[in-house]
Amino acid sequence: EEKKKNDIALFSSKINLWDPKYKLDTSPISPTCGCYACKTYSRAYLHHLLNTHEMLAQVLLQLHNIYHFQAFFQEIRRAISESRFTEYREQFERAFDAA
Repeated sequence: EEKKKNDIALFSSKINLWDPKYKLDTSPISPTCGCYACKTYSRAYLHHLLNTHEMLAQVLLQLHNIYHFQAFFQEIRRAISESRFTEYREQFERAFDAA
């Protein structure tokens, strides 16, 4: 149950890697994410890539976002197949509104 709440919260979280506070942040974009970008690169590196206008920044962020969209829709399909979509939608909406 706690994992589901964390997964829902991930979909509603926002981060601005252009912000100078990420210049020395060695953590991944999202600590619980399993995508290639999060497993391989830090927020500081993404911040650097964005500020130097390197195309790799967009590629890595796109990989991260696609990973999350796929997980999001997988969870929606699971909720539908388990006849709990309404409950899932309500949880998602609460988490999204809180972010």
